[in-house]
Amino acid sequence: MNFIVSLEDVRKQDVRAVGMKAASIGELMAAGFVVPPGFVVTADAYRSGLGTAVPSDLLSSVATAYTKLGRRVAEPDPPVAVRSSVIGSPRRW
Repeated sequence: MNFIVSLEDVRKQDVRAVGMKAASIGELMAAGFVVPPGFVVTADAYRSGLGTAVPSDLLSSVATAYTKLGRRVAEPDPPVAVRSSVIGSPRRW
């Protein structure tokens, strides 16, 4: 299961997996707009933990993505913004 996706790799066709906000950010990045680097925790990740404690493989995936982000921005503990997105029927692009 794919729990984490880099924002750079997200496109509008991924909206059901990552939500409209993340898909839009990925499209902005692809169009050349300056957007801070980041990653998305996918809908699969959410579904994997429904009704249970957060699975250890999900925690590990998020920790690894955060460490990679820190290396990318040359900060061991980078500040991040956390956003949520509802996953549902995508609007027309």
